[in-house]
Amino acid sequence: MFKIRQIVLIVLFLAQGIFKVLKESGDFSQLEEQLSYLIHQGVGMLISFALDEIDRKLLAQKDQGLKVIGKRQRTLITTAGEIKVNRRLYQNQEGEYIFLLDEALGLEPRLRVSKRMQELMLELATEMPFRRAAKVLGYITPLVSPMSVWTAVKAAGEEACAETLKLKTEVFENGVVPEGQRSVNRLFIEGDEVHVKQQQVVVKIWVLSW
Repeated sequence: MFKIRQIVLIVLFLAQGIFKVLKESGDFSQLEEQLSYLIHQGVGMLISFALDEIDRKLLAQKDQGLKVIGKRQRTLITTAGEIKVNRRLYQNQEGEYIFLLDEALGLEPRLRVSKRMQELMLELATEMPFRRAAKVLGYITPLVSPMSVWTAVKAAGEEACAETLKLKTEVFENGVVPEGQRSVNRLFIEGDEVHVKQQQVVVKIWVLSW
């Protein structure tokens, strides 16, 4: 739950920002852009405060074998702009270092882009060049660069490749047959562009090679 001090800080930040925008904006487009950016900053503050609260609860619920080393900061580019995440670093009895907040929220190490922002990057990057995708996302946050879009696409590609190799190993080496997701009345299978009739059903087989 948010503290009164945190709520007051956000309200004052928004109020001061709104007064400044109303005073300096020259036209409607500038007013809309500046207010939108201001609201995103306010949402970013809410996210940071929420993360602090989650981290505090994790501290209260931690195992006795975990020792608090200190706090470490990481930066994330989100749909609300750039946010700073201060979370506690722990050390277990085996000497391993752990961030409970990262594990609880599924934040991958060294990841600088939130999952939601990454999804937006992938959605746009499949339809347009990286530079154009970065420009479009810049309307949300000016911190998105073509390189960050490329990095997000590269990470998604590596993840998809790893999943494909894992599936290949399970099927062709371990003999694990995947469970079907749905049934169909007609199945087409193609093998080297050859159509094979089997029990009055035309089967078309696509041969995949790894």
